[in-house]
Amino acid sequence: MNFNLIFSFPNIGIIDNIFKFFTDNSYSNLIRLGFAILTFFLFILMKNMFTKYVLRLAKKLTDKTKFVMDSKLLEAAEGPVRAGFMIFGIYMAAVILGTDYKINMIVAHKFLRSAITILLAKILINFADDSSCFFDGIKERFGIKIDKILIPFISKTIKLIIFIFASSIVLAEWNIDIKMLVTGIGLGGLAVSLAAKDAAANIIAGITLIVEKSFDIGDYVMVNNIEGSVEEISFRSTRIRTVNKELITIPNSSIANAPIMNFTKRDMRRMSFIIGVTYDTPREKLDRCIDKIKNILKSHDRINKDDIIVVFDKFNDSSLDIMISCYTIGNLLSEHLKIKEEVNFEIMDALENLGVSVAFPSRSLYLETPLSYENKKDVLDDNEVNYKNIIS
Repeated sequence: MNFNLIFSFPNIGIIDNIFKFFTDNSYSNLIRLGFAILTFFLFILMKNMFTKYVLRLAKKLTDKTKFVMDSKLLEAAEGPVRAGFMIFGIYMAAVILGTDYKINMIVAHKFLRSAITILLAKILINFADDSSCFFDGIKERFGIKIDKILIPFISKTIKLIIFIFASSIVLAEWNIDIKMLVTGIGLGGLAVSLAAKDAAANIIAGITLIVEKSFDIGDYVMVNNIEGSVEEISFRSTRIRTVNKELITIPNSSIANAPIMNFTKRDMRRMSFIIGVTYDTPREKLDRCIDKIKNILKSHDRINKDDIIVVFDKFNDSSLDIMISCYTIGNLLSEHLKIKEEVNFEIMDALENLGVSVAFPSRSLYLETPLSYENKKDVLDDNEVNYKNIIS
C-alpha cells in the first residue's frame, strides 16, 4: 500500500518507512514490539504479585522471629525491590527489541548494572536510617553498647559512605573520570568553605557536645531559656521538643557557648513551701506541729533524709510561717508531684489532729473614734442597701 495516495504532505516518507519497518520480514518487528510490551507488563504483574503475596508472607515470618532487625531490613528493601521489577521489565523489553529498534545493548547493560547498584545502596541507606533499630541489633548480637547521642552521627556517616561508594561505582560504569570529578569538587569545595565558616563552627561544636556528653537523646534540658526534651543531635544543629510540643532547632555553636541545665542528670528534686498558721496558735502547739511535719518527711521512703528542713521561719502579716524544704528521690516530674501530694495530705491530717488552723490573709481595722449606736446602724443600713443593689 502506498500512503502517498491517501496522505499528501511533505513528511509522508517517514510514515512509509515506519510502516515498512513493521511489515517487513512477515511483521517480525511488530511481533517483537508486542512481545516486548507484553514482557514489560508481565514484570509489572510480578511486582504486584510480590507485594500482595511474597512480601506479606515474608512479613508474617519475620514477625515471628525474636530479632527486630530482619523486619526492619525487609521494610528497607520493600521499595527498592518493587522498583527493581520495573527496571528489569524495561531492560528485558529493550533486549527483546534489540538492535533492530536502534537499542544500544552496551548502554542497556550499563543501565541495568547502575540501577542494581543504586537499588542496593538505597536498601542499605534505608536500613541505616532506622538507626536505633540498627544499633539495638548490634548490641543484641555482639553486646556492644553505643551512646544514643552518637547514633545520629554514625547513621549519617554510614549513609554518606554508602552514597559515595555507590556513586563511584556508577561513575566508573559510565567511564567518567573520578579523579577529575574529585578535583573539580575540591576546587569548588574550597570556595564554598570560605563562605561556610558558620557551618564548620556548628560541626565542630556538635563534636564537642558529643565528646563532653553534656546531654543525651531524651534528656530534659534548658539552653538559652529554651526548655524541653532533646530529640535529635545532628552535624549542624540540635532539636528540642518543648513542653508545648513545639520543635525548636538550635545551632550547635549556640549551645556550645551557652550554659546548659540538664534536669535529667539530677537524681533528686527540691520540694519547698510555706505553711502559715494563725497567730492564736500557742508555742507548744507550734513546736509539736514542726516535730510532726519532720516525722512525716522522715518516714516517707521517697524523701531524702539528709536534707530535711522544717523551721519556724518568720512572723508574717497574718500568719506564723513554717518553712519546709526537702528533696524527693528521682527526677521524674510526675513522681515528684505524687510525693508532694502525699506529704500535703499527711500534713493536713496532722494539723487537724493538733487543732492548728491554717491562716489566710486578713486585715483588722481600728477606728480612732468609736462609732455610736446610731452611726453603727446607719453604716449597717448603707451596707445592706449596697448589698441589695449588687444582688439586683
